[in-house]
Amino acid sequence: MKNKATIILAISLLTMIGCQKPQELDSNKGSSDSSKVVLENGKGEKENSSNIEENNRMKEFSITVEGKQISLMDWDDEADLEDILGKAEQEDLYRLGAESDTFAGSYMKEIQFSGLAIKLFSPKDNGTRFYILSMETDDSKYQTIRGIKVGDSLEDLSAKYPELIPIPDGREDANNRGYRFQDDAYNYITFEVEDGVIVYISIYHEFA
Repeated sequence: MKNKATIILAISLLTMIGCQKPQELDSNKGSSDSSKVVLENGKGEKENSSNIEENNRMKEFSITVEGKQISLMDWDDEADLEDILGKAEQEDLYRLGAESDTFAGSYMKEIQFSGLAIKLFSPKDNGTRFYILSMETDDSKYQTIRGIKVGDSLEDLSAKYPELIPIPDGREDANNRGYRFQDDAYNYITFEVEDGVIVYISIYHEFA
């Protein structure tokens, strides 16, 4: 009796599976595929969101000139520096030596434009594409993304950059010292102030 009951149960299960409608099977499959699509889209959305956040963050470390923007970490072949800044006055290319430790063999490029000096870096296994490592200016035609430029007052600077901190270099006179704005990814803007007026701006990245 026990063997007979087991056989009947097995037949019943096979019959139930066999009678399931094709569309029900397809529906289950579609549900699985849909979950996969949702997961894949979720990953893509997360990556896109991360890229947007990174771009927005790097905008803080930019200069603008005539409505055009150049940011730290921009690649030189994408930023088209000459189109934005005009012909370079001087350009030097060199490789870092053993004193540069883990960066030995990497490439540095220094380009001088009118009123603006830019340093670019390329890893030692590249040497053809460079990204912007620093920008320095004493010319009022270049502004930060918040609209601060050489010639602006310390009062204007403090209003536009409330996060500003004094550079701890021993100077105590608020009207004659350096100030710094930074994020948590080793990106900086420093403002040199003399007699309450900005005379020099430096935007740069430090390797951790």
